[in-house]
Amino acid sequence: MKRLFPLFIIDLLFSVVMLSSCTNDDNAVTPAEPGVYTIDMAVDAQRETSKSTRGIENNSNFDVNYDPDTIYLHQKDGNGVLAFPLYSYTNSEGQQCNKGFRYRIEVKEDGSATITPIDSTYNYLETSLELSSGAEVYFSSLESDDWTLPDEQITDSGDYTLYLRKNDINKEIYRSAADFSITDLTTSGPVVIHRACAAFNLVGLFYDGEELGSLDEEEGGYASLTDDKFTEIMGSDPSTWYIKIITGGPAFTNQYDLSSQQSTGDREGGYYSSGDSDLFEQGSEDANKYLPLTNRNYNYSPDIMLQGFGYYTRTGNQLFTPVTGGEAHVYIRIKHWTGSGEPTDEWLLDDTGALQTEVDMGGTTVPANNSFHIYGLLMDIRQFQSAWESAGGDAAANATRSTGGVRTFTLKDAKVVCETF
Repeated sequence: MKRLFPLFIIDLLFSVVMLSSCTNDDNAVTPAEPGVYTIDMAVDAQRETSKSTRGIENNSNFDVNYDPDTIYLHQKDGNGVLAFPLYSYTNSEGQQCNKGFRYRIEVKEDGSATITPIDSTYNYLETSLELSSGAEVYFSSLESDDWTLPDEQITDSGDYTLYLRKNDINKEIYRSAADFSITDLTTSGPVVIHRACAAFNLVGLFYDGEELGSLDEEEGGYASLTDDKFTEIMGSDPSTWYIKIITGGPAFTNQYDLSSQQSTGDREGGYYSSGDSDLFEQGSEDANKYLPLTNRNYNYSPDIMLQGFGYYTRTGNQLFTPVTGGEAHVYIRIKHWTGSGEPTDEWLLDDTGALQTEVDMGGTTVPANNSFHIYGLLMDIRQFQSAWESAGGDAAANATRSTGGVRTFTLKDAKVVCETF
């Protein structure tokens, strides 16, 4: 396989609330003076109002907005959490804050403190939190310290653990980039909020290699694989071909502690499959079915657009999940329906008869939280046709349904997509 894109990383930090400077573990924290402090915390970024963006600027980047209407303060010893509603207000200097929050913090002689939210009409809320002397806290978008994939979203699929997405769990989550002391909470200043999850786009696309080869790299252009050309090469309409892309491995976990920013899962190393956008938007669990090839575009280079058949994650259908610093693996599986009418659910859920290749991303690939990843493969349709026939074609696919098993293939000139933003 040939790498299409080099792996590059753009550090994505964005400031969404004006807090204090973070605690430096290498230096002693100067205790705050006893007294009462009233603090404004402002959200400066304009919030996207378009539902379709789901926190995504384009199809390969996070936006700079903190989207939830609440932010939670967590005491890191596990002794309490406090919710702050976010709202628009004008600060003491007459500046308009599009989203922010206020609180009162009383620091006591023994170094402990009581923190109480203030609402948009300057009234104290009835909730407050006692912070012990020397406490460290962090802010996040989750009320719990733990992001947890429920048991009903975990199943065993052959020789691997399968994670099923659901939009109320697999969503963007946020955490302050640093922890804060009581002293920090009494002083206004900037803070960086990170996404405590990664986002993934998956791509598996068949293209016309002859069309691509006819284009001048500098002049650019549009390399199109038509329905007729696909049918001519493969001997059947693209609507009879189905794809599943699987990503997972050591980087993925079923439980993640936002306090320690480490995995606490007991079913680590699972895999997600390419998701049905309708199911995700409806709030249903992914069904882990093979999906029909669809007509999709992909930017092969700044000046060349590929139009082909396959799967490419639609905007709003990205996989959101915390990752833990381990490796990620990606597999492409292709099936061909040769029966009458539409394939059955049983066939769409069954891997036997599929042709599989692992995406060789050039060594260890370690996704990171607060980053946006695009993984997958661009495949010349003529090379795939040869691989399909070399693996026995439809006859071998049908035979494996009685014997079990997934066949494998490798394309010598497959173009690997491995990008990190």
